[in-house]
Amino acid sequence: MIHNVSRRLFWMLVGSTVVATFIGIALYKAGLISYHEKNASEKDANQKKKRIRIGKVRLS
Repeated sequence: MIHNVSRRLFWMLVGSTVVATFIGIALYKAGLISYHEKNASEKDANQKKKRIRIGKVRLS
């Protein structure tokens, strides 16, 4: 009996994850949601901040 419940719970979790993924993809393709994209100047600024110079050695 517990085995059947755990099997149903597992498949419910897997199914809801798949459905949520497809809904997210559909909303993204429709343009209703978007992810923050960094432009080129922000990427360059972040890369320059990450480079640390110790003596003659540059760490990135």
